[in-house]
Amino acid sequence: MASSSWPTKTYNASSTSINGLQIPFSAFVHPYNGPTLSVVVRSDSQPFLDVLAFEEKAGKALVVKFSDDNSKGLNNVEVSYLIDVFVPVQSLASIVALGSGEIVVTPNALVNSTSDALDLAVTGSGSIFVSGPSIALDDLKLSASGSGNVQFDVPTTTVAKKVEASVTGSGALVLATTSLKATSLETSITGHGKVYVASAAANISSTVKTSIAGSGALNIYTAGSCAKHDITVAGSGAAYVSAMRCADTSVAVMGSGSAYVASTTSLATSVSGSGQVNVVGTVPGWSGATTGTPRVDMYTLEVAPKYSPKTTTFLSHASIGSTSSNATVVGVVAGVAVLVLLVVGVLVYKCRKNGRACFRASPQQTGYTRRMSTEGNANAV
Repeated sequence: MASSSWPTKTYNASSTSINGLQIPFSAFVHPYNGPTLSVVVRSDSQPFLDVLAFEEKAGKALVVKFSDDNSKGLNNVEVSYLIDVFVPVQSLASIVALGSGEIVVTPNALVNSTSDALDLAVTGSGSIFVSGPSIALDDLKLSASGSGNVQFDVPTTTVAKKVEASVTGSGALVLATTSLKATSLETSITGHGKVYVASAAANISSTVKTSIAGSGALNIYTAGSCAKHDITVAGSGAAYVSAMRCADTSVAVMGSGSAYVASTTSLATSVSGSGQVNVVGTVPGWSGATTGTPRVDMYTLEVAPKYSPKTTTFLSHASIGSTSSNATVVGVVAGVAVLVLLVVGVLVYKCRKNGRACFRASPQQTGYTRRMSTEGNANAV
């Protein structure tokens, strides 16, 4: 590989307590037998290496960034680079992908114990790819702010407490397992984002909470169970969650959104606006209409980027942070949109309660289509 002869910059963390990574570039994360986190950057551009800086944040996370006082040579320059992050075996507890970088996590780099929590976050338009045979955690948190993606592909996933998936913006989170066990599962979508929980057996021992505000969608498939499922859809979004058959299910739709739900014991529904609640299968004591055809959009896993240099053009040394700032703006705008939707939902509810027509029904959203690959990722945790 030509990159083997490129200039190199290396940083070794000063403490064994550094178990987090924040980075605005594409990178490959590997486990190794060393004591501390280490970053090795190779590039065909010495100016690129010169402006790279490393900061240990709060003694827990290593931040890779551009230095504030060095802007030489990175205006409208095409740069090729390869970043390797080496972490002690099963030690990395958090990753934040900033900007548009793609982070690929290779086997045994992440924490793997029911006493450890794992936090994977994308801020901007980047992606995080995690895959492997099995993992055990205390808590698992996946989040996307902006248009980025997190793909967590681990067939056997066991979480002692809570699995949390939250999207603000238009990003996507994918939790792909064969067996998922957790005490609780919480999903929150604000904006146009998507969450996919794919499992042949999702066993949630306590509560599943689903909250959608905007035009996003949650898809749960192919089979799951829980004690209680609380669902709220505000806006034109959709909850395709009938594969999660819980003992007690409650669903509230405010606006023009829709929900496909199921329950094994009891079901409570509330609709304000032109939205719909579609009940799949039979529910004891339910006298309303049911359907035998559930609705769900399935996700085809993307192939993780191959191990090779990344080529990009930097407009200026400061531009690398622009996607993070844009993602923050997206989050603020989406948050305001949520408040507006909730207020509208309350007003609609009051209108309908008083017997008045509040607004004309808008066309039903028919689903979501995204570019998908046809291959799976063969890496392992």
